[in-house]
Amino acid sequence: MKTYIRPLNLKRLIEQIQGAYGGKVIGLVHDYYPLWNVEKAKADTDSDPWLDEYSYRTYPALFSMFDALIVHGENYKEAMKKELDFKGPIIPQGPFSYRFIEDDDPVPPKFHKKIVFAGNINNSKYLSQVPEHWHLDVFGGQPHQELLDRENINYKGSFTPTELPNHFDGGFGLVWDSDSFDEVIGESAEYNRLCYEHKLSLYLAKRMPVFIWKHAAAANWVTENHVGFAVENLADIWPIIENFTEDQYNAMQPNLARVSKLIRNGVFAKHAALDALLAVNEPYNKW
Repeated sequence: MKTYIRPLNLKRLIEQIQGAYGGKVIGLVHDYYPLWNVEKAKADTDSDPWLDEYSYRTYPALFSMFDALIVHGENYKEAMKKELDFKGPIIPQGPFSYRFIEDDDPVPPKFHKKIVFAGNINNSKYLSQVPEHWHLDVFGGQPHQELLDRENINYKGSFTPTELPNHFDGGFGLVWDSDSFDEVIGESAEYNRLCYEHKLSLYLAKRMPVFIWKHAAAANWVTENHVGFAVENLADIWPIIENFTEDQYNAMQPNLARVSKLIRNGVFAKHAALDALLAVNEPYNKW
C-alpha cells in the first residue's frame, strides 16, 4: 500500500521537526525524477511546488529541506550534488532491500540456460527483438500479442513483489533497460547510469546470477562481488550462457548466498541509515 503526502504538509512536518523539536530529518531517495526525465523537469516552470503533488519543481524545493539524503550509490550522489544546492551529507546505500514472506534462506536456484526478466514488459522494447535461440521467462503485466507469439519467450504472468520470487526456478536474471536490442538507448537506459534497480535485488535475493549493462551504476558492484556479469550489449549475453556449465553456476552460489542474506536482512539500508545518523550529528563534514 502506498500513501502519498501532500508536499505542503510534508514541508510543514519537516519544519515542525527541525524547528519545534530541534530534530534532524533524513530523506531516503527512491527516485529523484528530474534526473530521470530532464526535459520534462526543465519544462515544468509554472506549477506551485507545494500545492501540486506532481510538480517536478517540488523535488528540488523539498529535498533541500532535509538534513541528509540517502541515495542509490556514488553515481547518484554525484548527480544529486550537481542538481541540488545541498549542503548536508549525501550517503550512498547500494542495493535496495528485498524481503520475502518466508524467513528461511531461499532454495538454491537450478542451473537453466535461460534468462529471467521481471518488470515493465511493454516498456522494454528490446524483448520483442531478442534472437530466436534465446530462452526467456518473462514476468510482468500482460504483454502485446507479438511477444506472446514468440516460441522462445515464456510469459509467466504478473505477481505481487512478495509472490514473485516464489515463481523463479533458476536461470540468470536480466537487469536491462533499453528501447532497442542492438544498442542501449532511451530515457530509462540513461537513468540506469545512476540508479540501482529493484529487480537487481529481486534476482540476487533469490541467489540468481545477473546480467547487467556495463555502464549501469551497479555494474562494478555486481562484478566485484562476483554475483553476475557486466556486458556492453545484449548480444554479448547468450554466448556466455551457452558456454556456462552447471559447475560454474554452482561455484557462484556461496557469493550469491552471502549477498542474498544481506539484501533480505536490509543490511545495506541499515548501514546507510547509521552513516546518515552519524553524519548529521558530527561537528565536521567528512561526507
